[in-house]
Amino acid sequence: MKLKDINLLWIFLFAVAFALAYFFIVTSFFQGGQNAKFFDDVPDLLIFIVAFILFVYSQRLKNRKARKLLFLGTGFICLQRLMEIPLQEYQVIIGILPVVYWILPILMEFFGIFLILFGFKEVIK
Repeated sequence: MKLKDINLLWIFLFAVAFALAYFFIVTSFFQGGQNAKFFDDVPDLLIFIVAFILFVYSQRLKNRKARKLLFLGTGFICLQRLMEIPLQEYQVIIGILPVVYWILPILMEFFGIFLILFGFKEVIK
């Protein structure tokens, strides 16, 4: 079975289950019951879910260039969100993190958004 043959409902359910499990596992390392700001991480989880669905959906596209751009862009967004949740929880414990820790996630999101936009431009063509 290929990734593109999976039903969209199962992809959505997997993304939701993975995002919630990841959040609770990460926050458990940082005394999640005391420090977790769940409502602060809800947008991160929702963006991860949407990006993961687009990540899988991109494999169904016939346009090869659009498929590659969307695959890379949504992959960057998913990785960025997976990096940002532990950084936010770590910041709750120690206070303000140095800017150096935030440079890579910011660049990943920046490139991910541009690749997604260029991918959608190719889809529209």
